[in-house]
Amino acid sequence: MAEVAVASGEVDTAAVDLDQAWFLAHRPALLPRWRADERNGLIYGIAALISLIIQVLVLVNPAGTGFTDRLWGYLICLVLPLAAFGVGWLAIGTVSRPRLGGEEANPLVKLPRNPRLGMTICLSTWVVSCALGNFYL
Repeated sequence: MAEVAVASGEVDTAAVDLDQAWFLAHRPALLPRWRADERNGLIYGIAALISLIIQVLVLVNPAGTGFTDRLWGYLICLVLPLAAFGVGWLAIGTVSRPRLGGEEANPLVKLPRNPRLGMTICLSTWVVSCALGNFYL
């Protein structure tokens, strides 16, 4: 009787492991237990942080003092948040694909990319760059 109880426990454990493996196989490899908006917020946040660091470096260390140098500084700080959004969008497209059952299996399934969240996170770096631009340019 004890062997039947042990075998029953092992079958139950195997069933739980199978359900967990099935769940994780249909999720992305990067942070599979996170919700899509949390994972996308992290990816957009990393892209925005890199953009902000480059903006601060451009604003703190200007190449010159002429009008065209200031214009290039402003243009770089204007374009970088948009580039960060694009990089985040592409990164989500590659990193957030499920291992099984994604768009290849069903073309009608689209990845949740959260464009409003990405725009909010990436374009918020303009506030910092505009504030620093008033001090340094």
